[in-house]
Amino acid sequence: MTTDQMTAKQALIEAVNGMTEEEAEDLLDLLNMRDDPDELSPDEVARFTEITLRMDAGDYVTLEDHRATRPR
Repeated sequence: MTTDQMTAKQALIEAVNGMTEEEAEDLLDLLNMRDDPDELSPDEVARFTEITLRMDAGDYVTLEDHRATRPR
């Protein structure tokens, strides 16, 4: 069956069947965000916390510094 003959559901099933488990989990996370886009997953909270701590410790580059050091 060609893609133009498939229903949307059939095309999704085929796409999901070709995914790794990790890719399927990422897609499921994305779909679940539609229900509650303001809710962060435990992994997102951990990443946000890590980034905040690094920034508080001065581990960042300002946009001005980045622009001054990047090759043109």
